[in-house]
Order: sequence, then structure tokens, then C-alpha cells
Amino acid sequence: MTYYQKAKEIFAMIEEGKLIEALDKYYHKDVKIIADDGKQRNGIAQAKEYDSNLLKEIEEIYGGGILSIASDEQRPITIVEFWIDLKFKNGNKKKVIVFGNSGHGYFDLSAYDAYNNKKMQDCGYPKN
Repeated sequence: MTYYQKAKEIFAMIEEGKLIEALDKYYHKDVKIIADDGKQRNGIAQAKEYDSNLLKEIEEIYGGGILSIASDEQRPITIVEFWIDLKFKNGNKKKVIVFGNSGHGYFDLSAYDAYNNKKMQDCGYPKN
């Protein structure tokens, strides 16, 4: 299975409500996730705990889907842009674009640096 196919399957599992199963299947035990606020989750246990707690707070999902996937099979790098529209149990609503990437880290770090320095361009949000 190519990295592109794996990325499609991970996000298909998420759309089916199988987020924790996707983590178990595809995430490395030593995964490091850096959130937009700079907080880190180190290891699969912290990732699963965070996502399990997040799922408990969601009341309704209005929609979501993959916007784009890019993959370099020669250097195992995959970039996925995914959107989701949520309503939380506390009444808050949130539209989120998830930009996930994996691989050797060079792109990851430069994208994270661009985000922190407000140098990323807003490409718009899909209208349903």
C-alpha cells in the first residue's frame, strides 16, 4: 500500500467515526503531535487520550472531508488537508481545517515555522 493510499484510508476511517482505530493502525508508538497552540502530545498513549477526550465533547458533526493529499513515495512524506464542521456539547461550533503531514520532518518544521510566523496564506474554506 502506498503512502497516498494509507493517507486516504486513515481519513476514510476518521470519516466513519473510527479515529481511535486509525491511530492504532497507522500511528507510530512514538508519534509526536504539535498542536497549533504549541502544546505537544508525545507517544500514542497521549494522542489516544487527547482524541478520546475530544470525541466525548462532540455533540454533532455537520460535515467533513479531504481537500487534498500530496505524497512523495521516494521520500516517505505525505501531506493531507482535511476539513470538519463540529458542534460541541457546550454549544460551541467550530469549522476546522486539519493540515497533517508526516515524513522526514523537514517540510513539517518549515510549515510549522511558517504558521507560527503568520506567513501561511489563507486559501479559503469550502462552502457547503
